[in-house]
Amino acid sequence: MRDRPRAAGLAWAGAVAFLCGCAAAPQPPPAGSGAPPAPLAARPGAADSALEQLSAFERALFLGLNRIRRERSLPALTLRADLVAMARAQSRHMSRQGRLTHTGSDADSLEDRAAAASVNYLKIAENIARNCGYADPADRALRTWMASRGHREIMLRPRYDETGVGVVFSWPSGTYYLTQVFCLRKRPRPMTP
Repeated sequence: MRDRPRAAGLAWAGAVAFLCGCAAAPQPPPAGSGAPPAPLAARPGAADSALEQLSAFERALFLGLNRIRRERSLPALTLRADLVAMARAQSRHMSRQGRLTHTGSDADSLEDRAAAASVNYLKIAENIARNCGYADPADRALRTWMASRGHREIMLRPRYDETGVGVVFSWPSGTYYLTQVFCLRKRPRPMTP
C-alpha cells in the first residue's frame, strides 16, 4: 500500500481492493441505467478534452475523487489523457485476465508502463478495484478505497496533482474493473542566467 518514487524500480504501487462478491452472471443492465459504460461524445466544434472523453463511470470516479479531496481542503487533481490511457489499459488487462493485478499485460510494472507512455514522474501510484452487482460501481470503489488506509493515503496525498481513471465492464461476468493512476511529474527547472 505504498506510492512509489521514480527510484522504486519494479516495486508495485497502490493497493488492491477486492470488491466482487457475485456468484452468477447478472443480466445485462437495462437501457438508460448508465451501464455498461460508453464513451461520452465530445461537444460538436469544441476542442477535445480528457474529461469529455471519459465514460459515465470514469467521469463519476474522477469527479468523486476530486469531491473527496475538496471536502478535505486538498487541491483537485488534473485529469491527464496519458494517465487515462494508462488506467484504461490496466483495467482492460485485468478484465481479460479476470483478476486484479498491478502487473501489466507484458508483465510490466506501473513504472514500466509510465516509462512506455513517456510519463516523466517524481512519484506515481495506482489503486485498482473490481466489483459487480452495484448500481454505482464508481461510488462503491471510492467508498471502499476510502475505508482502506493505504488507498486513502494515496487518494489524499497532497503532492499528487494529476490523475487518470479507467473503468472497463466485463461481460458476461458483469464485473467492473477500475483503475486510478496518481502522478506528480518532474517539472523543468528554471534556467538561471
